[in-house]
Amino acid sequence: MVFRWRWSGQLAENQSFEIRLWRGTDPHYGAYDAKELLKYVIRHPDGLYELSFDVGSAYGAKGDGEYNWTVAIVQLDPYSSISPEAAPRKLNFAIPGGPSKGNSGGGSDGGGGGGGGID
Repeated sequence: MVFRWRWSGQLAENQSFEIRLWRGTDPHYGAYDAKELLKYVIRHPDGLYELSFDVGSAYGAKGDGEYNWTVAIVQLDPYSSISPEAAPRKLNFAIPGGPSKGNSGGGSDGGGGGGGGID
């Protein structure tokens, strides 16, 4: 699944984006290790960032259903959250090949939610 967001800043050394994924009132934990994911973040010239990963194996993924996702900036070592989270976005997820309730991967715009800035 592709996640997209806008940010006009520049990450400092020892910083990364962290995609957070949760259901309902669950805690907002990182979906994957922020340091590892940084290797796969694509930055476009217009300040759009995107990242693709398998939601089904992400931390916090508990099967089909509606999730929330956001992005924040974290310090990698020692780990700490150093920015507020962007406004959360909705995501409907169905495990490929599993029973479907009419949900499909993707956010409200079909591309992982897109939008949300963290300025």
